[in-house]
Amino acid sequence: MTDFLHPTTAKSRLYRTFAGFLTALMLLFQQQSVSQTNSPASRFGPVQLQSYKVSGSFGELRSNHFHSGIDLKTNEQTGLPVLAAAAGYISRVKVSNIGYGKALYITHPDGIVTVYAHLEDFAMPQILDTVASIQFQQQKYETELFFTIPLFQVNGGQIIGWSGNSGGSEGPHLHFETRHQVSEMPFDPALIGYSYQDTIPPAFQNLVIYTPGPGNGTFLAQRNLIPVDTSKSNQTIQETIEVPSNYFIGFEAFDRAGVEANLLGIKEYRLFTNEILTFEYKIDSFLFDQSRLINSIIDYPFWADSSRRILLCHTLPGNLLPFLKLTPVPNPYPAKGNTKHRIEIKDAHGNISELHFQVVVHANAKPLMHEKNVRILKSNQGDRIIGNKAELIISEKTLTEEVGIQLMEHAIDSPGFISPMIEIASPGTFAVIQPMKLTIKPDKKPNIPTEKWIIARLDSSGSFNYIGGKVNTDLSITGNIRTTGKFVIIADTVAPVLMDAIAERVVRFGGMEKVRILVETKGDFSGFSTYSCVLDGKWIPASSNLGGTKFEIITPVPDSQVNHELIVVVTDACGNNASKTYQLIY
Repeated sequence: MTDFLHPTTAKSRLYRTFAGFLTALMLLFQQQSVSQTNSPASRFGPVQLQSYKVSGSFGELRSNHFHSGIDLKTNEQTGLPVLAAAAGYISRVKVSNIGYGKALYITHPDGIVTVYAHLEDFAMPQILDTVASIQFQQQKYETELFFTIPLFQVNGGQIIGWSGNSGGSEGPHLHFETRHQVSEMPFDPALIGYSYQDTIPPAFQNLVIYTPGPGNGTFLAQRNLIPVDTSKSNQTIQETIEVPSNYFIGFEAFDRAGVEANLLGIKEYRLFTNEILTFEYKIDSFLFDQSRLINSIIDYPFWADSSRRILLCHTLPGNLLPFLKLTPVPNPYPAKGNTKHRIEIKDAHGNISELHFQVVVHANAKPLMHEKNVRILKSNQGDRIIGNKAELIISEKTLTEEVGIQLMEHAIDSPGFISPMIEIASPGTFAVIQPMKLTIKPDKKPNIPTEKWIIARLDSSGSFNYIGGKVNTDLSITGNIRTTGKFVIIADTVAPVLMDAIAERVVRFGGMEKVRILVETKGDFSGFSTYSCVLDGKWIPASSNLGGTKFEIITPVPDSQVNHELIVVVTDACGNNASKTYQLIY
């Protein structure tokens, strides 16, 4: 038996029978010698380009996560050769409709793992055959394979795949990562020599002075945005800024690697108060389960309203990121006279910009208070709010700062609703790190199977968004939520809609001609749970990563143009299903 593992069912009968095939492959390829070492001189660029341009930097702030690698531009095209960065063996292969799409993981002798994501396809025949065999046996497009022994060895510079736009990618590029093998922590590829040209220092956009909210954070805080000159790397705000006695500081900034390059993130920044270092942020690596804590180093309410990120020189109570350093010093903010501040920002290549300014306290700030009739929730503390028909549970890891919240119930006289409307309200916006658990009890018993009951959220346009949830023995439903709003139990009894299908010839990587079949669907409320495509009586892999509204099938060009029958079956998360048969000529 080989060390071939599947993440969910490693000892299943399927993989025991498949082990013989893998053992044969291992015997076939074990004679290959890996001549390259992992010294810096033997490392290769991960994609075949004359020069590297980046569209995303390591540690960059993304929606609810830190960027775990660097994004390399591929000239707005797919199908460029992707190269093994150094000698090693394929330790993981993943095919997904979301996230990294088609991705390869290579483990190297020095304990580093490199990741190559959003591929159009894999290049090694043995990987293609292995993935295809699993897909056909499971009759499922998405799959994930782990290899704990060097079954598929690669040399540095060997072509392992073709660049693409698969998964959650929003345009052709290669996402490249370096990780520590044991901890699986991603780290900045620049630390081991994978870099790109950048001589342009980062730029400040706005200085932000805060009057803290009731919990000494951004919730209900008041902010004063002071524009600065983005063209200067070292500048001073001449006017003294009046501040409240309990102020804290933030700023907007960006980085570029070239004049026409994408906006990149700030790798590190520091706040000096009267030339004493009082705050420091530097990201070289992080744990994936810390990623949502990105919302504790930005002004989350401001971002939720404007899609702009203000970086804080202030630690919120629920911020558990280990790479933040707050230096306690005796009385860094004197009550009288001016206080001098300097913010230093730096990119991954050591380019630095500085902003100098001074402040004076103009009055003792009157603390901002929570509104009446709200439940005050503190960070790092769990809580439970119980109503007549609803219950909200907040874990100790949910909040980054103190917030105020209300739970209200509104009766609804409509046959379409199975429960009252439950409103989770707050006078402000706040970040949710771990989801809150909302349980709603029905106040009606319609003649509809409970497997079709779900929690839905009513948005500002009057449309419902799917939340889902699990039906409990008392017929209440419990679901996870990350926002405030209005929630209700409804039933989804509407089947998905399959629309047109087209077949066309396309040229893929290497000039290879294929047939591409696209099946269009009408967006389903609860989303597709399973789907199956059968072409000419045989199941065939199909991806559904094209905005969630199309299925894509890639198949060889036949010897002659004939009629083909395609049967598509889809089932949504509530068990509603639809099928359609297409006649295609290609």
